[in-house]
Amino acid sequence: MPIAPFGAVLLILLGTTLVGMTLWSLFATVFSSPGHPPSDKFRMTPATYNRLFPAGQDVSAEQVREQLGNDTVLVMRTHDGRPRYCERCESIKPDRAHHCSVCHKCILRMDHHCLCT
Repeated sequence: MPIAPFGAVLLILLGTTLVGMTLWSLFATVFSSPGHPPSDKFRMTPATYNRLFPAGQDVSAEQVREQLGNDTVLVMRTHDGRPRYCERCESIKPDRAHHCSVCHKCILRMDHHCLCT
């Protein structure tokens, strides 16, 4: 049973709209800035990090807040309780932050960045 001309036009418009919206979402995701951790708050040398958060000692959430500021909330920590640390950027990594091998810096919301890597 052939589709009426009105139905064919409607399907073409619907398909074109969906493809256009998909491409727009892809480009908006790839070309928008994912954000970076605030360098003034989280940057510290490895020596300072190891002095504030010694390896092998369990660090409580209160100790982390005391060292970094009362408004800092870091849920993700290493197995011994220390905040996650990026040795390449020399800064503490907030939650959902990862070092990008393409941009060579830590990126917030890494799941929305560099889709092809």
